[in-house]
Amino acid sequence: YERAGIRDQKGEWDPKKRAKEIIAKLDISGDKKLNKEEFVTGCMNDQVICKLLLPRSS
Repeated sequence: YERAGIRDQKGEWDPKKRAKEIIAKLDISGDKKLNKEEFVTGCMNDQVICKLLLPRSS
């Protein structure tokens, strides 16, 4: 969250809630786990996740 400049970690930005939502969205196989392929594919196709993972430009 700090890398993305997100300070409010309540409500929709609660880390545990966001993790569950991300796994549910990216979990193609439905096993409630992410394998490397699901993770990489999901990250490349989701702008919010990309923003959270990529370093900020200065």
